[in-house]
Amino acid sequence: MKVIAIKILGIVLLSTFLFSCQSSEDSPVYSTDLNSASFQDEEMAEAIFNKLENTAEEALLAEDNLRITGNGAALDLALDEKNKVVTIDYGDGWTDRNGDIRKGKIIIQYEGNRKERYRSKTIRPENFSINDFQIEGIRSKSWDGINKKFTIKLTAGQISSPDGWSISRTAQWEVLEFQNEEEGFERHRSGQAEGINRLGHRYLISIEEPLVYKSLCTAISWRFPVAGIKQKTIFTSETASETRTIDYGDGSCDREATITQPDGSQTTFSQKKKIYQ
Repeated sequence: MKVIAIKILGIVLLSTFLFSCQSSEDSPVYSTDLNSASFQDEEMAEAIFNKLENTAEEALLAEDNLRITGNGAALDLALDEKNKVVTIDYGDGWTDRNGDIRKGKIIIQYEGNRKERYRSKTIRPENFSINDFQIEGIRSKSWDGINKKFTIKLTAGQISSPDGWSISRTAQWEVLEFQNEEEGFERHRSGQAEGINRLGHRYLISIEEPLVYKSLCTAISWRFPVAGIKQKTIFTSETASETRTIDYGDGSCDREATITQPDGSQTTFSQKKKIYQ
């Protein structure tokens, strides 16, 4: 087994959701309103598991026996080439370049060439936490080269807070990648997700029209869709539910989206702000 030392770049678990939503006492602020809590939880889960994906990708692209120096600490990775496994071991506590404390392991199983961008992989946290938020679940990303499509699955996803609440989530997304001659590189995402929010209510998410992400919109990168429609249903009781629809627009790089409430009223918001604020 080889050991590789690399600098982990850009792997903050989006403190916007876990750590920067602060009160005057520097304590995280989480809404107890059912609708707001559900949107917060969805954003948190998306951010965390996407960042795990980015962390795994950087680990897989690391050069053999190379220590990258600069801002932030270096971290040793274990590479098992025979079984195609990379392990990131944070031990009992490792502080990243953003001041967040990570513990436990992230184990990455890959297929084919480790450094090939278009290859399949599975990510599994093991006793892994960040700032004592426990993160569980198996995330897989499989590549269909013929159709230029990724299928992303999250199984048994769960985030447990040090305060005792937790959220659960399973999801499956299909992401098409292609080059648009006029507007650059694009990703189109479809699929669905479901889970239980921190207040104990079940929710369902479905993409009614594919969410479109454009490289042309450099200011928003891949973080915000510029077109597409997403529907979210929250079960307020065993027999009642509320459905909200978000329309992300016509493809313009303006970050604007419109949410339609259960009563039919609509609100336009900017994605650079949290819609629950």
